Amino acid sequence: MSTSEAQSTESPSNGTPSDGTTKRRSSSTKEESSTRRASGSGGDAHRHHHHRRVLLPVDESENSLRAVKWYIEYGRRSHDHVILFHSVDTSLIIPSMGYNLAGKVSFSCPVPLGNVEQLLKEKEKEVIETKKKFEQILAEAGVKGEFVYTSQFPHAGEAIIHACKERAVEYIIMGNRGMGAIRRTFLGSISDYVLHHAHVPTTIIPPPHK
Repeated sequence: MSTSEAQSTESPSNGTPSDGTTKRRSSSTKEESSTRRASGSGGDAHRHHHHRRVLLPVDESENSLRAVKWYIEYGRRSHDHVILFHSVDTSLIIPSMGYNLAGKVSFSCPVPLGNVEQLLKEKEKEVIETKKKFEQILAEAGVKGEFVYTSQFPHAGEAIIHACKERAVEYIIMGNRGMGAIRRTFLGSISDYVLHHAHVPTTIIPPPHK
């Protein structure tokens, strides 16, 4: 598997049956029957070669680990193309633009500029460790896939939706933190954002009941 921004590694997948073969009418019953058989075999070939593209958002939390394990145990199909997706949080590194009291544009950096290089190194290490951890889990389960990461979005939910569209994802499986209704209202939730903006089937794996 390769690691780079918007990069991929292969994995087989199973999808929805589809038969694109057109049947021709024939006065001969024998010929019509033969056409049906040819059409059916073509549909089978298409069925076997379709790869369902499954996105698994991952990070260092137990929530994403729980979702990946759920996929392996309950959601996997033999020909899935699995995309391990990691969104790098750069909110503490990238300067933000705003307006001062005089109405002029101003820039602010969450951390001293001298610390940015160190933080970038830590983020790079985070990406490498996340990739290694989840690729090993998939390999031990006999699942092939790719690891993709991005640092282009300030909100992980936006990054997931963008990756879903860009990579023609057909199914999303992700974990959540199990926040209560009040905390979700004020703090928001990545899983809530994905549920409201994704246009593909999405499964949210909650934390275990205590």
